[in-house]
Amino acid sequence: MSVSIIGPATDLPREDYRALRDALLAWKAEGIASPIIPHDIDVDGDGIVDGFGLDDADELVYVKGVPLEETVAQSTGGGVETDREAVDSDG
Repeated sequence: MSVSIIGPATDLPREDYRALRDALLAWKAEGIASPIIPHDIDVDGDGIVDGFGLDDADELVYVKGVPLEETVAQSTGGGVETDREAVDSDG
């Protein structure tokens, strides 16, 4: 999957940046080539919510709207979950 990078996510608090980047790097290490975490806002103002991904240097960036099914998130029906084990244990 090819993603369009909006720009660096350097406006996030340092702890958030680190946590998101670490999660994406873990999924990448598990074999997901371009992991994306969905965001809950429209960063670039095009009317479509965007996501977090990694650039070529593995730094955290905002990426243009990506369909939820192409992200590392899964839904249990009660909201968006990013912990696949929690989703699997819910049935």
